[in-house]
Amino acid sequence: MKKRFTYRSAVAIVCISLFFSCSKTDDIEPNVAKQVDGVKLKATCQTASIHYGEYWLNNNMWGSSNPGAGSQCVWLDNQNSWGANCTHTGSNSSGIKGYPSMVFGTQGAVVTTNKLPKKISNLGNVHTWWAWSASGRAWNAAYDIWFNTNTYELMIWMQWQNSWPMGNSLGKVYSNVTLSGYQWDVYKKGNIYSFLLVKQQGWISFDVKPIINFCVSKGWIPASASMSRIEAGWEVIDGGTFKTTSFGISQI
Repeated sequence: MKKRFTYRSAVAIVCISLFFSCSKTDDIEPNVAKQVDGVKLKATCQTASIHYGEYWLNNNMWGSSNPGAGSQCVWLDNQNSWGANCTHTGSNSSGIKGYPSMVFGTQGAVVTTNKLPKKISNLGNVHTWWAWSASGRAWNAAYDIWFNTNTYELMIWMQWQNSWPMGNSLGKVYSNVTLSGYQWDVYKKGNIYSFLLVKQQGWISFDVKPIINFCVSKGWIPASASMSRIEAGWEVIDGGTFKTTSFGISQI
């Protein structure tokens, strides 16, 4: 269900730094619609969601209590044009401030598609593509894929700067693993599994299912588990400006 609030006189996005004590599964507040130069853009600087078809853009500020947290504003034109502007500062040790991300699936009370959750055995190829640009001193561009609600977490990193995955201090579990046409370094900590491209890049088109099957084969994720949602966005520590120019998910 879409909820839309229109302000006829709005001609710019006003970034307001709101510091909520929130988590990745916070309650969702209504989105805000703006009108800029005659083009309808949706934007918000609050902990909120913006719905678009089967997707919703989540201005996730789960680390807003970390040192150096600033404002975080997301905007959406369409499925292939969305992003975030952040004023967060700090080093990797200061922690992630937010994860502005496009979500496909179910998170808490927000459901925009009936295609998820779905058992792993019933999943298709889970094909996805994404192209983006990013600036800032510390961040990563990553998919965050959840199973059995929030029990198992699969992260897929394509590009990063001054940022490291969970399990980095433990070292790589596997190196140069070829899956879905790319080579990955693999890290593991608890129920969090991180696959990092060996060669970073600012775009990707691949099937997620082979990576899921790899995790199942290692006993990390039960074969009986269900995929709850797929998120794609930027974990922001310091910076910046982030923009998507192509994005989609298919073959669920």
